[in-house]
Amino acid sequence: MLEVETVNSKKTKDENVKLAKVFKALSSNIEKNNELLDQLFELTLESESNHQGLAPLRSILSKDLSAAREDKVFEPSMMWTPKLIILNIDGSIEEEHIDYSILHSNDDNPPRVQLMWRFKAFFKENLELQHFPVDVQDLTISISTEKSIHEIEIIEDQSSLSSVNTQAFLDASEWNLYNHTESYRDKTTVEYARSTVHSILHIQCRVARKIGYFVWNIIFIVFLIIGLTFASYSIEVDNGDRLAVNITLFLTAVTFKLVVKQSLPTISYLTYLDLYVLAALIFLALNATQNAAMKSLAYIYQLKEVKIYDRNSIASLAVIFILFHIVFGIYIAFTVRIIDRQQTRFTFKGMITIFVKFYFYY
Repeated sequence: MLEVETVNSKKTKDENVKLAKVFKALSSNIEKNNELLDQLFELTLESESNHQGLAPLRSILSKDLSAAREDKVFEPSMMWTPKLIILNIDGSIEEEHIDYSILHSNDDNPPRVQLMWRFKAFFKENLELQHFPVDVQDLTISISTEKSIHEIEIIEDQSSLSSVNTQAFLDASEWNLYNHTESYRDKTTVEYARSTVHSILHIQCRVARKIGYFVWNIIFIVFLIIGLTFASYSIEVDNGDRLAVNITLFLTAVTFKLVVKQSLPTISYLTYLDLYVLAALIFLALNATQNAAMKSLAYIYQLKEVKIYDRNSIASLAVIFILFHIVFGIYIAFTVRIIDRQQTRFTFKGMITIFVKFYFYY
């Protein structure tokens, strides 16, 4: 359940149009490729004037301002409407309900027309996956109008607070829905053949991916494959079976990567998960290189000297293994802290908390 109120103002020398839009409910189903959203909205339009009557309402207000208020009915087919459209809708609106009402104030201010627009549909969203699987995604609805920016400009209503009902989120098993919303304004001519500029208001909520599945089914398995390379060093340095074991582990990691890739989004850039798996393959290649080098040195130097080189190289690989996981983990923790929308004060303790949260809690 997500509530957002925004405002649209049209200002000329004698009239002011206010559009209050309520982002009423969110019931999101993020599909495999993370591109479609199923959401329910509520939009409110309010029109008012500083003069005797607003142009769209003049036909009903000029009849008899002292008449009974119930007699005043707004006819959208005969009067001015904002002609709102949704830019990033996928297909057509599944459910829609539109209501017009006239709001009267107790003072001398003119009446206001309120449009209540409720609709449910699928919406398209391009997600950025560089931080996958610790990514935070924006779920956006783009509202525009067929009228030019000279007639109507959509802005956010700062007088109403926004809220999110996380209990109505359908994908709670895979995503965490943040309890806040944001909006920003834009302009476009892309949707129209002519060069007329049209106002756009983008309304966003955010979700964070739960990484538990990827930690236990991918990262942990790759970590075990890397760790098993150190078990091969129990084999004598001059024995070729050590190299065979590491090559087998390398091929196992490659096969595992190809199988896992089938269930992940197809993108042209590397994600954090891709970087970790590639780093694991590079580390396995380094181990295989070390095995081959030690086997070659065994033909040149005495076995006692080769064992010294072997111990030093194993220690170096162990340091690389440990440092990589520490540095990579801290880097991800910093990244998560930067994109974290809760804006908590950063401390070293807070960084460790975020690290534990994303690596163990989910």
